[in-house]
Amino acid sequence: MRLAVLAAALAFGASWLPVRYSSSALTAVARAPDCEEGWNVVENPSPGFDTLYSIEAIASDDIWAFGTTISGVGRALAEHWNGNEWTVVDSVSPGQHGHLFNASALSSDDVWAVGNFINNTANTQSFISHWDGTEWELVPNPRLGTGDNFLYAISAASPTDVWAAGGGRS
Repeated sequence: MRLAVLAAALAFGASWLPVRYSSSALTAVARAPDCEEGWNVVENPSPGFDTLYSIEAIASDDIWAFGTTISGVGRALAEHWNGNEWTVVDSVSPGQHGHLFNASALSSDDVWAVGNFINNTANTQSFISHWDGTEWELVPNPRLGTGDNFLYAISAASPTDVWAAGGGRS
């Protein structure tokens, strides 16, 4: 099965594209069982204006999408597809204006995600979170520099071999 994402324009053959959807109650996440059958648009479970940056499929009934929701101060957004519908899953962000930018899944109970948030001194800080099959938990990570720092990518090779990429400034 080929999974893909609907962005401003459909691009068959493209892998994952960032998606954005409005409060029109339709999400821009779509399924394409194969390119010949077309696309299915599914309901958006999150109210407000949301942006999705990443999607990670474990199985056709176990898919995660990550981004941010701009309701109130903004928060990190994790949505889960169970084969029938998307649901919002409580995610963690150590501060305001949280964003989850990328994820890597080894199994249904071993999913990693990285993002950024704004701390109380108005610096952008990175964070790593881990799904253990029950809840998202923050994982300590080294901060790059004393000023803003960012994590935009993560890849898990095994439960004990996880890599994250980003940058920082002093």
